[in-house]
Amino acid sequence: MWRTKENKGDQIRITDETAANSKRSVKIVDAPGLQHVYNPHYTIGVNYTKGVVSNTFDLRVEKDSNVSFEWRDYSEGAYKTGPSFNIREGVLRTGQVKLELPMDQWVHFEIVAKLEAVDKTKKLRWNLAITPAGQPRREFKGLQFAKSNFNKLTWMGFMSNAQKSTE
Repeated sequence: MWRTKENKGDQIRITDETAANSKRSVKIVDAPGLQHVYNPHYTIGVNYTKGVVSNTFDLRVEKDSNVSFEWRDYSEGAYKTGPSFNIREGVLRTGQVKLELPMDQWVHFEIVAKLEAVDKTKKLRWNLAITPAGQPRREFKGLQFAKSNFNKLTWMGFMSNAQKSTE
């Protein structure tokens, strides 16, 4: 796991202020004037080349949230993006989905994709399930990867793209 920040008021820390299903959570705080809009960001390095990959997490959407989440394939130099979404002003967007999310509540996310690095002619797809606290599960199936040549998962990450303080 990597936590990248510029130490200009931006933070990535463990907190007990609020949590979805336990006593603690990771809190990401953005700040104005950062060199890179994607900072701070929190990433995890993995190496999945085939099979079904499932990724679940809870995310609390707040008023000033501007968060991107991506799976990336860094196996051949420049990265290729697979499953990807952005949440800004309480609205989740992928290439095919636009969904309003409740503010100041935890939302459970589940991403599932089958990786088949051997067969590059097959169009790979991913599924997204979203369950806001106290609401029914919403499922979106057969979503297209951001880049059609994505076929391995070597990196997953959360980027805070806000350009003001999100404390």
